[in-house]
Amino acid sequence: MKESGTTRVRPVFDVPARERGQPSLNQCLEKGVNLIEIVPALLLHFRLHRIGIIADIRKAFLQISLCEGDRDFLTFLWVNKEVALKIFRHARVAFGVTSSSFLLGAVTDFHLKKYSEGSEETTEYTRSTTEKLRKNLYVDNCVTSVENERELCLFIKEASLVFSEAKFDLRGWVYSDPSLENHNNTVVLGRTWDRKMDNLAVNSFKTVKVEVVTRRIMLSMAQRVFDHIGFTRPISLSPKFFFAEVLGDER
Repeated sequence: MKESGTTRVRPVFDVPARERGQPSLNQCLEKGVNLIEIVPALLLHFRLHRIGIIADIRKAFLQISLCEGDRDFLTFLWVNKEVALKIFRHARVAFGVTSSSFLLGAVTDFHLKKYSEGSEETTEYTRSTTEKLRKNLYVDNCVTSVENERELCLFIKEASLVFSEAKFDLRGWVYSDPSLENHNNTVVLGRTWDRKMDNLAVNSFKTVKVEVVTRRIMLSMAQRVFDHIGFTRPISLSPKFFFAEVLGDER
């Protein structure tokens, strides 16, 4: 994954695969309640204070064990040169299963809530950190902000400690830093984030040289701007309308 600074390869279990006339595993499972925070709210939290912060949980799905009785449903075949065919099964939550996001969200939320309320020795700042984490998690990503460097150091220390209690490794800490010598861009919820200037940008159209403009190329260009909030809708809708007119003329 080129856009990820920590996860270069993410194995995805082909759960939608099925035989003709038979349902896939995903069709037999419930998705569960949507526990993922909506992107606009996360971006507002990310821009609320002076220093933006992002981090992610290392191999988050693989840190959650499956019940012994459920593992047979996640059996898969493996072919290599030494052995013609081997049968394996997942013992951990697999990425690609329709209920995986719910399972991860439910586990992390349960842990954070239990950690915050479970001990009288838990400090007020730790409780504040766990509440901040609960409101600022997007699947396995933490997206939030703090007011100053002191809060930054405390939050990184406390958040890492809280997740380590559940054997989650919250790592890949990146934050806005005006002292950087060069512009350092990373991706935050589909936005390009310049850490030095602390600016968010939407990916723009790039010049593409082609000999013949086809409908495939037109559709590809129209879909290039990834803007799930709709800030660029007045501009990004124009090529889509143009593409619809072309299809209408051909009909």
